[in-house]
Order: sequence, then C-alpha cells, then structure tokens
Amino acid sequence: MSSSKKQIIFPFALSAVFQQLHAIKRTGYIASWIGGAALAASLAGCVLLDVRKNGQKLTDYGVIPLQITNAHSTTAYALALAPGGKPTVIAAQEVPKNGAVVLLAPVGQPCEIIAFSDQNGNRRFDPGEASARIDRMLPVQLSDAASTTKPHQMRLAHGSGAIPPLLAIPPKDSTAANANLDLHLGEVVSLADSRFSAENGTLGLWQPFTFLEKLGWGIYFLQPYDPQKIPVVFVYGINGSPQDWRSMIASLDQSKYQPWFFHYPSGIRLKKAANGLAQALLLLKMRYDFPSLYIVAHSMGGLVAGGAVTLATAPPEEDFIPKFVTLCTPWGGDASADSGVKHLKYPVPAWIDMQPSSHYLKHLFANKLPAKTRHFLIFDFQTHQAPWLKRDNDGVVQVASELFPPAQAGAQAMFGFPYNHVEILGKPDVHAKVNEYLSLP
Repeated sequence: MSSSKKQIIFPFALSAVFQQLHAIKRTGYIASWIGGAALAASLAGCVLLDVRKNGQKLTDYGVIPLQITNAHSTTAYALALAPGGKPTVIAAQEVPKNGAVVLLAPVGQPCEIIAFSDQNGNRRFDPGEASARIDRMLPVQLSDAASTTKPHQMRLAHGSGAIPPLLAIPPKDSTAANANLDLHLGEVVSLADSRFSAENGTLGLWQPFTFLEKLGWGIYFLQPYDPQKIPVVFVYGINGSPQDWRSMIASLDQSKYQPWFFHYPSGIRLKKAANGLAQALLLLKMRYDFPSLYIVAHSMGGLVAGGAVTLATAPPEEDFIPKFVTLCTPWGGDASADSGVKHLKYPVPAWIDMQPSSHYLKHLFANKLPAKTRHFLIFDFQTHQAPWLKRDNDGVVQVASELFPPAQAGAQAMFGFPYNHVEILGKPDVHAKVNEYLSLP
C-alpha cells in the first residue's frame, strides 16, 4: 500500500476510477454526476486495458541478468543474439561502471549472450578484443514469481570463444538498443527529479512493464556515499513513490545516517521486487563494503523488504541488516486483493501475492528473518474509515492484518499510533519513534 495522496487503495477496477474521478473533481473538470459517471466508465476501460497490456508484456518478455567483470577502463557492451545462422542482435546494452546488465528478450527461445570490450571505440567486435560468451540462455519470465535469479558472471578475456567478427552494436534509437532494464545503483539524485513523481508511482502500479522500460529500477542516494554513516533504505508500498518519504527523510538524523531509497514498479510480483531489492543491496555492499544497513518500509513495502532481507542475508557472511522498521504493513494479506484476483482476468500482478493465503506470504513467514535482524513493527488504528473493509482498519489496511500473529511473534518491539494509513508518514511523533528504533544499540 502507499502513502500517496492519490492512492489507489483496493484492487477493484472501479476503485481506480473513483480515485481518479475524485482527483479530477478537485480540479473542477467534472460539472455533474452524469458527466462524472460517463467519465468513470471510460477511465475504468482505460485502466483495465493498461493492466491487460502490461500483464501480457510481463508474460511475453523475460530478463537476462549479467555481471560483467574485467572490462577495465574501455567501453564494453553486452548483447543477446537470436538463435539461428545469421547473428541477429535482439538486445544490447553498454556495460555501466558497476558491470550490472539486465537484457530484455522474448521468452521461450534461448539466446546467445556476447560481451566484449570495445577497445578502439568503433561499436563493433574486432579480433583481439577481450570478450566472453554464453552459448545458450533462456530469459527468466518477468511474470514468473517463482524464480530468484542471480546475475550470470561474464569475465572478459582474450581468446574466450568464437565471437562473430565485426558484430555491430545497434544504433542507439533502435529497438534492440533499448531492450534492457536500466539498473541504477548509487546514483545521487534529488527527490524533485521527475522520475520520482507520484504520477510515476501510479504508472508503476498499473503499468509495471512500462515503468521498467521508461525508468528502470534500483537504489538511489540523496547524498554521496559516506563510509562514516549508516545507510537507511526506504521502501514504499503499492502505488507509492519516493515522495512518500519526504518528511520522514527530513526528520532523519543525517549526522548518523545516509538516506537511500528503492525505486521499483509496485505492481510487479512481490518476489520479483524482493529479489531485485536483495540483488541491488548485495551489489552495493560489494562496491562499498559497508558493515551494516537499515531498512524502513511502509505498507506493502514491508512485504517486499521482508523477502529481500531474507534473500540478501542468506549467506551467513552477509548478515548485514540488523534493523528493519515497518509501518502499516498488511502482514496477513489483503482480502480485497483476493477479490480482485478472483474477479478480474488481468489483475495487477502484486495483488496475487497480497492475497491472505498467497504462496509469497506463507513463504515469508516460513523463512524467518535472520537472528541478527531486529524487526520493529509500527501499526496504526484510525478505524472505520473505509466502508468496504468490514473490520477495524486504518482506511486502507485492516488492523488485524497489521497485527498478524506471526508478525507480532517475530517483532522485537511494536508501537501503535491513532492515525490513518496515509497521514502516519508525516507525523512528528512517528518520525521520533522511527529514529528511536534506529538509534537503539
């Protein structure tokens, strides 16, 4: 769930319509309920069409994650080639400094993966240039939540295998050159950057594939890395954006902590989001070798972050997340997500994992947080504000789900506030409690 003022709270198609209708009414464009009803029907069709199209793309396309090493100071490229006699480039990306590449390719057919160091800068592979090759690799379907894919290692070396001579990089405006998902790790940004707008947060809910194509994903910094400060990663929930964290970040003791945030499409399957966060954390730890890192998450972001903590700390030597603070997280799932999945042919993928009996939630509690990770659970209880929720709720999440017994059992401490799901992130007493938990020895 999200703290955005434009929240789309519960997973019915009409909920999105009513939410957008409310926003339009505030701007004065709706003159009557008759006109509003007609627009509502139109908006419902648009929303469902966007969900269907993006859901189909998530099914049709997959990713090939790579970690390129030994590129040194020269420009390097990674390419996916279609099977067959004549080499046909279907995806290409210039290798960033961190070496992390995510190529996008149609599922169901194996690709040949080529990487090379373009030492003379002619955007072609020439004999003698360092290269690497993987003969056969199947893309991992974006909608497949069961797979946790680590990047495939490719070390560039001379004489590493037969590479088609004069293999060329496609033009920058070609389809192949844009068939990749940009991974942003440690880019120093401002929250005022348009990429992090609430509108793009909504895009990530209803059109996660489009979000990934347009914006990529990753962990951003608000300041240059400082080894003297502890990183605190903020994770928003469904329909959320980095804007949700403005006041919380402003209250953070930045003499001790450096704020980072995870930017991702909140409509994607939770296992995919959790795996992406975990891999990004491990890559940043490899780069900066920080001893510890804290996570603060809101609503559905707590479910994503909980899975990521387990994945990132699976190797015993990587137990580096000692504090995990969550706010208003539906640990017991969301009954309206269950209804949305049952009644819509193309539900938002994240709703599948938010169903109370979902495999993701069962797996989340079956794989407990590491022993060194202390979970601090903050909940809220401004009740009866959402008539579609039958029990006590904060306007979005039922209190019973926030206080799901297995989550309580695993929490180091709990604290409740009489606020609703949206306003809690802007309250000074909540900020003080988060800072208190972060500062505990």
